[in-house]
Amino acid sequence: MHNITINVLPKVSLNDIYFKMSFYQKISTGYRRLILSIEDHFCGFLNGTSQSFIIRMIWPFLKTCGNLDHKCPFTGYVYLHNVVVKSDYFPPALPEGQGKFEIHIRNGPKRVSIIKLILFLEIKPKGAAILNF
Repeated sequence: MHNITINVLPKVSLNDIYFKMSFYQKISTGYRRLILSIEDHFCGFLNGTSQSFIIRMIWPFLKTCGNLDHKCPFTGYVYLHNVVVKSDYFPPALPEGQGKFEIHIRNGPKRVSIIKLILFLEIKPKGAAILNF
């Protein structure tokens, strides 16, 4: 279990946010994308105009850890504090070994990068994950 804190102080309005998650497995020559690479429209989910299995799954955690408790747009100080990442949040079907989990948050029609979070994982046989920062 690890605690993550994210603070963003944008100078622009965040009104068209896209949320992308990818999982990579380490092979001898590097990392290759595996199982998951999904991008969803976060503002569309909050505004009720799009559906997202991934955002619906993590939304209960996000809305209690920051000021993302309303519809888009977001302006000013945006934060997530004390986000707790537990091994049971990850799917049990991840392959054993080393992996990389990326979360990329982008804004606007050109999808300008706001945050790119990379977590390195070691996946044990029983499905327990250890984050190595």
